[in-house]
Amino acid sequence: MMMPYTLLNDVLNFTNSFDLLFKGIPEGVQGRISYPYINVHENGDIVEIRALVPGIGADSLKVEIADNTLIIEGERKDNTGRGTYLRREREFGTFRKTVTLPYPVNGEAVNAAVRDGILSITLEKREDVKPRKIVIQ
Repeated sequence: MMMPYTLLNDVLNFTNSFDLLFKGIPEGVQGRISYPYINVHENGDIVEIRALVPGIGADSLKVEIADNTLIIEGERKDNTGRGTYLRREREFGTFRKTVTLPYPVNGEAVNAAVRDGILSITLEKREDVKPRKIVIQ
């Protein structure tokens, strides 16, 4: 099926190319920008973050909270051994992902765990930003 031409697609492609040019990102490294891939979900006063980190153990991960920013750092080690790659799509090395949170969280109530290649982080809104019920008299 052929996609119809739209000027918007041209503008978006130009914008992406322009951004890459001035960010100085070398070709082949673009995939590392957004690693690890995450989902952020809000459930009442709880924020749940799930990050895909296949093959990375808890000892190779670091999670920090600074102001309203969550920082996930780690390293993907190349333990495939030596030899000639016939095809290599997976990158190895260190990574850092920062996520700006929409509101302050309680830094004392953070839980993080890795299971089956998924890093799960649970955060709780700070008391002063939680909605309060006001009694009308």
